[in-house]
Amino acid sequence: MRFGGSIVTRKQLLRLVELAELPHVTIQVLPFTADGVPIVNTPFNQIPSHGGFLETIQMDHASQSMYLHDPDSVAQYRRHFERLCGVALPPVDSSPSAVSRDVRDSLGLIQHVLYSHY
Repeated sequence: MRFGGSIVTRKQLLRLVELAELPHVTIQVLPFTADGVPIVNTPFNQIPSHGGFLETIQMDHASQSMYLHDPDSVAQYRRHFERLCGVALPPVDSSPSAVSRDVRDSLGLIQHVLYSHY
């Protein structure tokens, strides 16, 4: 989906590639054509905590944000996130050897969109 003009989109894509170089950041792209995508239409944030006691799932809705703390809900959304990661393209690897590979991955898709559309 496209939000903003071409210049904004190009800057966002370049920023994603830049952020992927950080050791604590993993970026995966989930194409619209991915098979086996679980049906959840609400974006959510998985907020971890040390020891897991305060782990929270946060979801924004039109009228308010919702926070889930109970272990069953947290486990359900953790499994959902793991399934999404499983069907997404492999994580962005911006190392020089990865950039020159001919592999379908998240970086390849970002580069394709960046250079063929912007």
